Amino acid sequence: QIIGVSSGLLVSYFFGHFVSKTHFGEYNLVLSILGSITFLSLPGIDLGLTQSIIKGYDYSFIDSHRQKFRLSLIAIPALLILGYYYLKFNNALVGQLLFLCAFCYPFLNSYTNFSTFLAAKHKFKQLALIASLSSLFFLISTFISTYFFDSSIALIIGYLVGLTVPSIVGYRFSIQFV
Repeated sequence: QIIGVSSGLLVSYFFGHFVSKTHFGEYNLVLSILGSITFLSLPGIDLGLTQSIIKGYDYSFIDSHRQKFRLSLIAIPALLILGYYYLKFNNALVGQLLFLCAFCYPFLNSYTNFSTFLAAKHKFKQLALIASLSSLFFLISTFISTYFFDSSIALIIGYLVGLTVPSIVGYRFSIQFV
């Protein structure tokens, strides 16, 4: 938890000192839009997954991932339409950012159920290690995107890479316990 909190504080510092208000506003707008469509990736399935794994149905981990991925595909046209709207009528850069997020969205949220799986399997040391490494990876990704690049696109790419890569790695690591 110390690594997670420290990473969060450092990310806040990076945003406060290296990112312009405009880029930070565009970044927050895109994250708000992504957050508003999170329901498409079945965030509530984790409770059912926990109960299923405790009962011995470990394969439900893989099945829940597939369901989350399939439903996340619905977000692609939604984000593309919204991106087109922003591109045409409001802010072209936000539209481009939404186009980028549209193609990354299924990978962003569908691999996140590994933490539920590891907790249900009582693999707390592995979960703590992956969580710590994920926080550090997100910190490094955010640092690179804020310090070396002065653009909203770099911020969004840093965000997407910083969350997606550790989730995929954690998922792939967790498969060995099925």
